[in-house]
Amino acid sequence: KELQKQLEEEKVEIAKKLEKIESDKNEVVLKQEELKDAQKEFIVKEEFHKNKMDELQGLESQKSGLISSLSGKEKEIEDKIGDLVSYNRELQQALDDIFNQINNGNNGGNNSGGNNSGGGNSGENNSGGDVTPGDPSSESFLRPGNGIVTDPYGPRINPVTGESGFHTGVDLGDPYGSPVAASKSGVVAYSGWISGYGETVIIDHGNGVQT
Repeated sequence: KELQKQLEEEKVEIAKKLEKIESDKNEVVLKQEELKDAQKEFIVKEEFHKNKMDELQGLESQKSGLISSLSGKEKEIEDKIGDLVSYNRELQQALDDIFNQINNGNNGGNNSGGNNSGGGNSGENNSGGDVTPGDPSSESFLRPGNGIVTDPYGPRINPVTGESGFHTGVDLGDPYGSPVAASKSGVVAYSGWISGYGETVIIDHGNGVQT
């Protein structure tokens, strides 16, 4: 009887251990399933991050391409601005040369040309003889056109270069074909085409004043 009792107790103990092993086995299977799910989730996230990295690298390549393109266009614009600045200087020099020729002619007493004595009227009275320009201080200057002032005389920011400078004229905006009158009586010292300015009439008012 004592042996039978001992065997029964051992049988119960073995049953408990078997139950514990089965429970542990089920827990291991559950952990394996959780691990598989975690691995699947990791693969999905890894693929997502890989796609994001590829997208970011593509954007970086586009950015580099745009920067290169902008750098090229910036250089092209700088070159064009440089050309415009040089051209503007050439035009200014051409006008200075014309004014110098006018002043030199006045000093030599050899002025001749059409006398616009209209005091600001648009017509010209060409006398065909030598005419001495009037004193510019003896009468006021008149407005040669009805348009608004688009660029006044004096210091300004150059619209082409963006640099500060000095505008040596007054620009008026008038419709095409509008009449332009002489702002004061004087001698037509130059009439013709100046590249960059178009048809140009320079009137000498005497004492080094031209319009």
